[in-house]
Parts: sequence; structure tokens; C-alpha cells
Amino acid sequence: RQAEYMGRGKVFQSGFARQFGSIYKRSLLYMFRSPMELRVKTFQALLFAFIAWIVFDNLDKSGNGVQNRNGALFFIITIAIFTGVNGDLGSFSSERALFLRERVNKQYSVPAYFLSLIHI
Repeated sequence: RQAEYMGRGKVFQSGFARQFGSIYKRSLLYMFRSPMELRVKTFQALLFAFIAWIVFDNLDKSGNGVQNRNGALFFIITIAIFTGVNGDLGSFSSERALFLRERVNKQYSVPAYFLSLIHI
């Protein structure tokens, strides 16, 4: 069964959710097969959580405290997003041939590929 993606006339082998799931599963398997990458990502996440906890632990409940919490939330989300994107941009060059071959065969869309890589 073939599914149309966002009405743009591009026909793929499956829908967006299945594309995202299969690429996400493949990326997880790759990460678990690379123990050093798994250790580095885990250490990085724990270190970032510890630093954020130290910096934003003693915020009061006044108006300034609420603004500081909003700033902390923005800081944490921004760092988390850019950390994910930065790590995956380097791996894209090594997977370029695979990506292009599967893209030509219309196995998945570009948004499904990038979103699944960034999510890990």
C-alpha cells in the first residue's frame, strides 16, 4: 500500500509515522552498537542536568523567581535541542549514501529522517 505525503504528489512506501518509527529504531540500534557514543551522550545529559540543577536550584517564588524559572526553562530546552542537532549533523555525512539511496527509492521523507535523528 502506498501513502501520499502531505498532498504534494510525493508517494512513499508508508506513512509518516511508520517512516519515523523505522528510522528511529535503526538509529537506536546504531547507538546501542556504539557503546562510546552511548556513554558520551549519557554523560553529557547527566552533566547538563547537574549544572542546571546547581544554577537554578534556589529560585524564590516572587515575580523575579517566576521570570528566572522561565529563563531556566528556555535555557534547558535550547541546550537540549542544539545538543541533539549538533551531534547528528556530524553523523549525516557518514550516512549520506544510505540516505540518498533510500530517498530515491521513496522509502521515507526528509522530515521523517531528520526528526528521527534529532530525537535521539
